[in-house]
Amino acid sequence: EESPRLLALGGDRELRDLTPHAGQALHETSCSITADGTTIVTSWRSRRRGGRFDRVLVGIDVASGEHTVLADEDGIDYVAPVISPDGTMIAVGRNFGGDYERLLAESVQLRRADGSREPVLADLGDVFPHEWAFSRDSRTLYVAGDLHGRGAVVAVDAATGAATQLLAVDASYSFLCPSPDGRYVYALRSAALLRRQGIDLD
Repeated sequence: EESPRLLALGGDRELRDLTPHAGQALHETSCSITADGTTIVTSWRSRRRGGRFDRVLVGIDVASGEHTVLADEDGIDYVAPVISPDGTMIAVGRNFGGDYERLLAESVQLRRADGSREPVLADLGDVFPHEWAFSRDSRTLYVAGDLHGRGAVVAVDAATGAATQLLAVDASYSFLCPSPDGRYVYALRSAALLRRQGIDLD
């Protein structure tokens, strides 16, 4: 059976399948790995009634291969998890696709990796998020998204979810990469009349 897998390469150069029974659960998902390589957090397609799928959030212990469901809500997709550099926080997209009574909604949820605190949503205002990255000290989350037809980058306090600064609102930004000293956020900037170019946001 051909399907996406997560594999670990050990010191003996042998590949170990961490998701042997995944089937199509990892199809069109993404994952993040802690800096020490001990834990993977990934989206996981979970089958629902009526042939529907939601993406839940799963943690995988690399040493044992044990899987732990971190977040599972009916009708909600958890997408694009990112683990903070210090391994204490997880930023993940929490998306609702909409129904006959409610509009679609896309947000970024901040979770303690150890589950010691209730998750909080990043206060993004009208920004429709599509990408996020932690600062090197793990204290700030930078979120790029759409704001009233333009691109924007918002800085968010990783502990509280409160927005602390609107860094840009004049183009579309992608591939966010905070500098090690925390002074800049490097990104690719795209606009209708400009070719894509690398910039730094102060």
